[in-house]
Amino acid sequence: MKEQDVKQEDLSHGYYSIADCARRLGTTPQTIYKWMEKDQFVPVIKIGSTFRVKIQDFESWINSILTSSSIKREVK
Repeated sequence: MKEQDVKQEDLSHGYYSIADCARRLGTTPQTIYKWMEKDQFVPVIKIGSTFRVKIQDFESWINSILTSSSIKREVK
């Protein structure tokens, strides 16, 4: 699992919680945690026992998946 330790005071706007990511993807936080364990998710930042994801990293990851999916659909 890729993670980076950050102090609470360093955390400002620009981050999603795991629950936020799950809602945006229409899945559960448990699924996100499984992806994290398998390194199939964007890098996360750990604050105590809480994980956060940079919005920019998350959105880039989604866009890369959508782009690769549309390329695969066009090839078929």
